[in-house]
Amino acid sequence: MISKAVSLLILVPFVNAVNFPYESVQLSGLDASRNPDFSFGDSSRANTPRSCTPVCKVRPDDAAWPAVEQWAKLNETLGGRLLKPRPVGAACYPGPNFDNTTCSFLLGAATSSSFFLDDPLSVLTQWPEDSTCLVTQNTTGRNCTQGAFPYYVVNASSVRDIQLAVNFARNHNIRLNIK
Repeated sequence: MISKAVSLLILVPFVNAVNFPYESVQLSGLDASRNPDFSFGDSSRANTPRSCTPVCKVRPDDAAWPAVEQWAKLNETLGGRLLKPRPVGAACYPGPNFDNTTCSFLLGAATSSSFFLDDPLSVLTQWPEDSTCLVTQNTTGRNCTQGAFPYYVVNASSVRDIQLAVNFARNHNIRLNIK
């Protein structure tokens, strides 16, 4: 019995793992080397503003925030899976995102559905985002801003998408949230 166990232990390192199909799509070193925004783990490439300590993350109003062209290249490389969503509460506020039907749904049926689980920005409660765009019928005296909501969201569908998002965030010193 012992010899069989030893044989099995010796054979295990030579067995290939079976991956899900989406796990087989990965970012290659060659692909990553073609654009420094997508390169793997070189902390010297982090683009930190001079006014920050190394733990400070770049914000959209910082000069070091990636240019529109860099975000567009990321979106192209992701196959169009880079989203720039507005907070869901924006549907309740006057302006270009106002949508009475959506607002009514958010105030009612959304709470008993998987809407907030499926929404790329929502984290089941408004408090982590500093209540900057509350879902409310009474918007008098209130405004809706992006606040602490992410400016961009990667709708990842493969390991490659995750690698691109992590590499881009790391190489630009951007705060990364995972949902």
